[in-house]
Amino acid sequence: MAAVTDLAGTGLERLAALALSSAMVLGAGTGPLLAGVLSEALPGPTVTIFVVEIVLLASALVVVVRMRLPPDRSGAARAWVRVPAVHPAGRAAVLLGIAVFAPGITATSFVLSLGPSVLVELLATTDRTVAGAAAFVMFLAAAGVQFAVHRPVSRWCW
Repeated sequence: MAAVTDLAGTGLERLAALALSSAMVLGAGTGPLLAGVLSEALPGPTVTIFVVEIVLLASALVVVVRMRLPPDRSGAARAWVRVPAVHPAGRAAVLLGIAVFAPGITATSFVLSLGPSVLVELLATTDRTVAGAAAFVMFLAAAGVQFAVHRPVSRWCW
């Protein structure tokens, strides 16, 4: 994520962060939906789902390795794996973001781990696509919220 923000360049950091965050949320929601559909539609769904996962991860690795990062301020080449530093003036905003994000991701973990069994009981269905679609809708809403609060929060934090 830090590398993509670096590639965005000066002045586009906030837009890059929004795009990255949205991509992560939509990817996290698409995974359960795709797994649910594939598990219902294909024979041997476990192997198929893990093969799809391996292909997606391998393609992501190829993209990361081929990134051409701009040099840092000293002119030295940047490594594609690095831990970004936070300027002291921005640490409060980062801590506020963590404080807001942590409970949400914890709740997401609960929903993703318990969702399928709860849906089976509530809807009296064994269709795994329903569980995947529910997770997708949840993550889609999370992406929508990010766009809805982007302007008000960015004015408040910066």
